[in-house]
Amino acid sequence: MAFSQWCFDQHGGNEYLRREREANTFECDGQVCRNPYTGGSYPDPHAVATPPVGTTSDRGYSCSGDRCYWPDGSPVPNYQRCGTQCGEAPTSGEIQTRHGCEAGYITDTELCAGLGN
Repeated sequence: MAFSQWCFDQHGGNEYLRREREANTFECDGQVCRNPYTGGSYPDPHAVATPPVGTTSDRGYSCSGDRCYWPDGSPVPNYQRCGTQCGEAPTSGEIQTRHGCEAGYITDTELCAGLGN
């Protein structure tokens, strides 16, 4: 069967194509994709987890789980975190110090006592 422009025009081909376009047009905002014509939506497959924003008054950053973020949403490097003194996961420095105390090459008893050794 061959394509016929006359048949396409007689049976509302342009309207059919417009409706088809609208049914398959979604605008995504990073969290959800919405069809402005039908109101349908689905989770944006390219969504990126949104880090918490804001600050913790005494530290200047917020933590969620094992990650901490500056007010602009950028991650706080481990060496700039407060660590276990603030109820957070240990910093890399705390982990290294604990290892040094346990291995015996850090001999500062006050420092090691502060780590529970």
